[in-house]
Amino acid sequence: SCTQTPCGTELSFELPSLRELMPAEGGGPHSGSPAKSCCRVEISWPDDDAWHARDAALEKQPGGELRESGLEALVEEEEKYLLQNYGARIPLVFTHGEGSTLYDANGRGYLDFAAGIAVNALGHSDAAWVEAVVEAAGKLCHVSNLYHTVPHVGLAKRLVEHSFAQRVFFCNSGTEANEGAIKFARRHARTKAEAAGQDPENAATELVSFTRCFHGRSMGALTLTANSKYKDPFKPLLP
Repeated sequence: SCTQTPCGTELSFELPSLRELMPAEGGGPHSGSPAKSCCRVEISWPDDDAWHARDAALEKQPGGELRESGLEALVEEEEKYLLQNYGARIPLVFTHGEGSTLYDANGRGYLDFAAGIAVNALGHSDAAWVEAVVEAAGKLCHVSNLYHTVPHVGLAKRLVEHSFAQRVFFCNSGTEANEGAIKFARRHARTKAEAAGQDPENAATELVSFTRCFHGRSMGALTLTANSKYKDPFKPLLP
């Protein structure tokens, strides 16, 4: 429900039906206008019977088959077939998402504050993103960096024109980006020494990182990572 209060608008809703509260354009006095910051949101959770009814309705939705095997069986298979390099996971099985909402195998909705550890800025199942991925997958898979393609040049141009960068270095992960930064720094130091007529073997090589930082799990990035629990099992690290 949506009612007026002295401070603005008061919203009461039952999760996970928040999306239903968002009025369409032209649908009322609050259409297109977000609630004020002083609004109060009252949240009430459905009882078990309501959840069971919702589960039954979700049986044919994506991921419904996971509920039949059960969380324990899934965790057992994960421990059997996956290398356990990340430690114990949170006991939730997510099957699909929509926008900023994630759904587990029982159909419960969760507001996704993690966003794939701050990388999923578009949310889940974004229609434009899905369309772009499907279109790209229907044309090319992977041709390596031996050849030219239209999309990688177009993306690089866009990034340069909308940022401080002069050129783009594409990579697959944060740790690979940091490895690239380490190599760029080393290469720059050697080039600078050569330009000054100095022996490049004596160029600066020491790198500085912050306390409590995390730069990745590859060997070069791991050397710059402060947390000993990530580093100690793999010593000696790279100099």
